[in-house]
Amino acid sequence: MVDRYNDELVDYGTADWQGRRLEAVVIKTSVTTKNAVRGEYSDACFVFGYLIDNEFEMRRDPITLPCETASTGLQTWQTGRSFESRWVSQ
Repeated sequence: MVDRYNDELVDYGTADWQGRRLEAVVIKTSVTTKNAVRGEYSDACFVFGYLIDNEFEMRRDPITLPCETASTGLQTWQTGRSFESRWVSQ
């Protein structure tokens, strides 16, 4: 059972998708679950990224990474899509 969670916007910008510039978001989600049978709590953290295609009403090219290893995978994902941040000052 989910005990609590926290979502945080990590980055926002634009990225390439088949010759078009789409909005792109990166979100960090931390979740604490509670297992009543075992009497234990468990924490998980993930970074999600995707492109927002309003024209076709789709979320495209998603990526999900554990927070511990997200920096390398996320940078590769952003570079491969010519991501330009509109949120994090570089």
